[in-house]
Amino acid sequence: MDQSKVLLKSTLVYTIGNIGSKIITFCLLPVFTFYLNKSDLGKYDLMLNTISLLVPFVNLQISDAVYRWLIESKGDEEIKKKAITNGLVVVTVSTLLFIGLFWIVNQFVHFEFSVYFIFILVVSCYFPFLQQLIRGLGKGNLYSLVGIINALLIAFVNAFFLIFVKNGVSGLFIALILANAVSIGFIVYSLKLNRFVSLDLFDLGEAKKMLSYSWPLIPNMISWWLISTIDRYIILYFLNTDANGIYAVSTRFPAIITVINSVFLLAWQDHAVVNESKTDFVSNTFRKYIIFEFSLIFLLIAGSRFMVEYFIDARYLESWQYMPFLYLGVAFSSFAAYVGVGYQKERKTVGIFVTTLVGTVVNIIISSVLINYIGLFGPGIGVFVSFFLVYLIRLKETKSFFPVHVDNVLFFSLLFTAFLIMGLSFLDNKLFNVLAVVIAVGLSLYLNRELIRKIVLKGKVMLKSKVNYN
Repeated sequence: MDQSKVLLKSTLVYTIGNIGSKIITFCLLPVFTFYLNKSDLGKYDLMLNTISLLVPFVNLQISDAVYRWLIESKGDEEIKKKAITNGLVVVTVSTLLFIGLFWIVNQFVHFEFSVYFIFILVVSCYFPFLQQLIRGLGKGNLYSLVGIINALLIAFVNAFFLIFVKNGVSGLFIALILANAVSIGFIVYSLKLNRFVSLDLFDLGEAKKMLSYSWPLIPNMISWWLISTIDRYIILYFLNTDANGIYAVSTRFPAIITVINSVFLLAWQDHAVVNESKTDFVSNTFRKYIIFEFSLIFLLIAGSRFMVEYFIDARYLESWQYMPFLYLGVAFSSFAAYVGVGYQKERKTVGIFVTTLVGTVVNIIISSVLINYIGLFGPGIGVFVSFFLVYLIRLKETKSFFPVHVDNVLFFSLLFTAFLIMGLSFLDNKLFNVLAVVIAVGLSLYLNRELIRKIVLKGKVMLKSKVNYN
């Protein structure tokens, strides 16, 4: 099958499996802002981001190693069982060690919502681990089904506790625990996981090899969460929890792009790691990805002000101002991840570790300095600059073993246009704000005209065949 078609097929599978829960969370934002005050929303957001930051450290990102071992097993059942057993042992032992450490620390420093914290952490370790098993075993339909089930559970359980039980932020924590726990149970039952697990097959030497591959991937996995979570603590230190609540809403909208990016990047990882792709294919795919990504950014930058005004509680109105730089940060995070697959393909994962560390340090410095002068704009600019730097470093470092040719004229023209639309959006004039939307829509349609044409033609063919069939 043509490489582009294979990549598209994988993208569709991951779209169904990943996009549901993320979109549900985004759609629940108006409900959250209505039933929670800024302080509670800030606490909820801080808790989830802290857990997202900790999970890869707790499970040592062993799920990525299990996935890699599974796709390279070539149907060898013993290799599969050994990889899954090694992974489960590592996750279980490391999770228990962290719980013990947390319990000791909690005796001296009391953490609010500590019980919820532990339960959310546990399900957040096992759920993505099991999702990676599904990927590695090539069960795309099950992956999609699990994503749908998890999304529906999150929607209904969140709504139940928040609207009917009315126990505030505690209800959101309980809902998250229940939704993920049920999803975990469904995966275990569907895979008949016991078939793949045998302690007799645990191999310490092989587990060490897997860990040597996985641990440098920790920063890459959490790069967005690491930088955005650190920003939460910087905001908490220099400002207050109300400011964190505002920033939490600001980050929810860029999550739209994060969802789309994660879907494509999972498919890209599947394709690039296993297949020997020509430089032209890698570069052409990246060019199309850049155009599509910037098109989304144009639309979101231009539309954020209107979306917040009409769909979010008035207390959070200022949140739209900080979104444009976060959109750009998410975009460059995805560009860096695209290029970073080269490190994984060649098993040079230490490069991912070092570049992400550089980006994190740069973000801390910029955010800490600017927040005193321009408030929440500081962390937003810090996110953008740090991911832009990570992208440039990776592009240069991987040139020798994973070359990606970039059309710099197109690239920087799109970046300049993003800043132009941003400037029009910031003007306190509805006419210029509407002009920004018109420019964004017009450019997005023009840049993606070939894609739109293909979709329309495909739709016509499908419609014609259906009419003829009837």
